[in-house]
Amino acid sequence: MRYLRWVILPLWLAALYLALIWVPDERSLGVSYRIFYIHMGVAMSALIVLTVNFVISLLIVFMRGRREQLDHYAQATAEVGLLMTTATLASGMLWAKVAWGAYWTWDPRLTTTAILWFLYAGYLLLREAIDQPQKRIVYSAVYGLIVFIDVPIVYESVRWWSSIHPVVFTESGMNITPQMFIAVLFFFFAMILFSIDLIALRAKQQALREKLERLREKRLGDLGY
Repeated sequence: MRYLRWVILPLWLAALYLALIWVPDERSLGVSYRIFYIHMGVAMSALIVLTVNFVISLLIVFMRGRREQLDHYAQATAEVGLLMTTATLASGMLWAKVAWGAYWTWDPRLTTTAILWFLYAGYLLLREAIDQPQKRIVYSAVYGLIVFIDVPIVYESVRWWSSIHPVVFTESGMNITPQMFIAVLFFFFAMILFSIDLIALRAKQQALREKLERLREKRLGDLGY
């Protein structure tokens, strides 16, 4: 992770240069359109991180070994996924105000993303509500499998229902220019690597916290408490 951060910083700088300077202004929205690159980066990262949470939850449910270690990454991916979803909603609202004249509309993509935020906020609340470690691991994994159903719904919402959101990637190609695609790609990789760094950090913190709790309980037991 230490070496990964040396890659993240120049990648972020390159992404900012491409989005803010290199790519020309959009024809109708002008310079305000540049928030699109950040929005796309965090949105795609959110869906990918929550997909990883689904895979980890699946392994926890069907595997008996190494559940505690996997659970550290399940919690970390849920936290980072929720963070990226929050950034998606915030940047999307700013873009919506410029593009559509309102911070919020009940558009299918906006609505399903808001539901996604509440579902994974519920995931973290569920974890806090269960005291027994093994039950917490299993119950949160099962919950993670159930709520993941909204992730593909968010992705496909602009195709399934009438939406004011543009469809960027279609079967016939991209609805953006090659320059815009390069800027989106740089922001996407910058956000993915940043997400990996955060997930690794949070999983390590969770493992250390549990280790300290076990040492504390052992110490109290030795003292007769």
